[in-house]
Amino acid sequence: MRLLIDIGNTLCKVALAEEKSISEALSFPFSVQKIEALLEKEDVQKIAFSTVKSHSPEETKFFTKSGMTGVKDFAHFPFINKYESKETLGDDRIAAVCGAYSMRKKSGAMLIIQAGTAFTFDYLNENNEYLGGAISPGIELRFKALHNFTGNLPLIEKTINFDAIGTSTKDSISGGVMMGSLAEIQYRIDLFHNQFPEGEIFITGGNASYFVSFLKNDIFAAENLVLHGLNYLLNLNS
Repeated sequence: MRLLIDIGNTLCKVALAEEKSISEALSFPFSVQKIEALLEKEDVQKIAFSTVKSHSPEETKFFTKSGMTGVKDFAHFPFINKYESKETLGDDRIAAVCGAYSMRKKSGAMLIIQAGTAFTFDYLNENNEYLGGAISPGIELRFKALHNFTGNLPLIEKTINFDAIGTSTKDSISGGVMMGSLAEIQYRIDLFHNQFPEGEIFITGGNASYFVSFLKNDIFAAENLVLHGLNYLLNLNS
């Protein structure tokens, strides 16, 4: 039995796994105590984790004591990494690319989109080279920025119901943030398709569901892509 841990900016996702299958993921704010409780309950032989957070010395000690393997501790990856600052490349981005690689239907270029606290866009070309990508604020960050850095704009919740032309301030903010985010995603997809017409596109993340219905049918919505990538790395490095 394996334990897969995806520590994000907002939530931590965990799942038990075997070589070719992953259980339903649990989500909760990260805490060492909750991970310890899982380890006491389950007979786990291998643990892989991805994290985008800075951890305290106590948390880091717990990772080491528990024999956890971080993304960058693996020796083998399914792609050639062309990123210039490899030490700053996020665990989640690497693991998501590995997850997409394990699910893809054919060889070739891939675009992997994560819609979480931040939007990330990651590119693999037809030569199996990881090129890098882009990072921009996610929808909650955009709503908060409009509220925090203006005098009178209210804080609005994310919604799937938005219009191009808002008839109130609330609707104008919702439309601006949601449609602006959708436009960014669609523009990246169009650029990718222009360069790689046969390439595959994956979208994942906690906010992916707000955009999937607006995108073309050839976009693969993959839940828990980071967890699948962690399991693939365990298989690849066994």
